[in-house]
Amino acid sequence: MITTNSTYAEIEAQKRLDETHIQDFLLRKLERDGCKLKKIFRTKPYYTPLQPATFHSHTTNIHWRILQILMHEEKPSPEQRVMGLNFVVASENQIRYTIINDMDTGKPVLVLPYPNQTFFVSAHAIRRYKERFLGGEDLDFVAICDRLVRCSPYYALASSPAIYGSTCFHSVVFRVADGLFLGYFDSEKKVTHLDTFISVDMLNERQKALSAFKYNDEQFRKQRDMVLGLIPFDEKLSRSMDHSHAYINGKDELKEMSAEDVKEFVRLAKEERDAIPEEEHQRRIAEEQQANRERYEKKMMRKGYK
Repeated sequence: MITTNSTYAEIEAQKRLDETHIQDFLLRKLERDGCKLKKIFRTKPYYTPLQPATFHSHTTNIHWRILQILMHEEKPSPEQRVMGLNFVVASENQIRYTIINDMDTGKPVLVLPYPNQTFFVSAHAIRRYKERFLGGEDLDFVAICDRLVRCSPYYALASSPAIYGSTCFHSVVFRVADGLFLGYFDSEKKVTHLDTFISVDMLNERQKALSAFKYNDEQFRKQRDMVLGLIPFDEKLSRSMDHSHAYINGKDELKEMSAEDVKEFVRLAKEERDAIPEEEHQRRIAEEQQANRERYEKKMMRKGYK
């Protein structure tokens, strides 16, 4: 099972154990919902369910919540037609998440184990999302998490110490369609903790530029609205969901990097790292880990748990 002490590697291992069972479960669910989906896809190519599918794994004891953004492939491939398939539904995006209890505070934590990234979203961050974006709707923790995942199927992640304050740990911004989750990266466990949420309306123009709003704000909203069926399907916008973007800190904003820029950045970073002795790398890592532990201890003491 996943706990707040789990590392990224441990979470990924548990995901792999459940992979086959989850895919079999989702396939059977699609077959059961076939008639319903055919009616829906007569009028729109995208369908995002109001509620996630739920799957309890007896292997890992994880209660998965799974949101699938489905897309109707109107033109099956020749191979699919030979197999007798004339109605094909593809999963454009599949988001798995679960809710656990913090081992120190007992409060619920939303776990988002995305590919190459795992996020722990605190109860405080979820409460702020409810207050600052949902307007304080009377929803329980699980319902708020479901709403968050459904309304923000795509995200951007960037380092942003200028927004989160002057700290000695790696602060990060988790960018969703409706605002920012702020937190830090635990380099020891390779997990990102998201501690609070601020809505778009709370940001000034400088903060928007520093948090990659300038480059993807409108596109994020259009992607979200399209997969929720709020605006008509657009092929170019659909293709944009398959592209990943890299940003680098500019003078007053984040600059989008081209493929050549990324290669050059990697080359320079490798040269810089190779120029530093391994002992110095280990010293810096140890200092960062110690800073993370001290910050967490202060947070627990401030909230009265220690």
